[in-house]
Amino acid sequence: MQILKLLLLVASVVASASTIKAQTISPQEKQQIHEWKQSNPEVKIYSTKEYNELSALDKTELNANPFALIYAGNTLRIQDIDTYTQNFDPIKEDIFLVKDWVALNKDVMIMPISKYTSLNIQDKQTVDLIDEKIIYSGTRLTMTDIHLYETK
Repeated sequence: MQILKLLLLVASVVASASTIKAQTISPQEKQQIHEWKQSNPEVKIYSTKEYNELSALDKTELNANPFALIYAGNTLRIQDIDTYTQNFDPIKEDIFLVKDWVALNKDVMIMPISKYTSLNIQDKQTVDLIDEKIIYSGTRLTMTDIHLYETK
């Protein structure tokens, strides 16, 4: 019985050591991760453990955020960053950025060109007098439309 307990203890220690070894990262990988974090400060990074500890509301907000990287395990790895980068959705990013911009610029009138062209002449003239406006031509307002507005 004692031998069995000793074998189980040794097996447990070996398993723990291999887990610790598996999560050790090289100095080069640490440097790559550090550089990526510095060049992507908008990305919020959480381990699955940290994510699971968030409130339901925080999880909902984070899930809608394209700038959220949630990784498995205790250590962020370069593979986690590669996976995030490969799965990054630029349309989701654009929608997120537009939503934030609109929330911060409530004084800007935003209208699709389809609505503008359907206005009567008097209403068009009223809209034309407004300085702070974006009349966009696509199916939705994009960051490209906002950049064009901001460069006027």
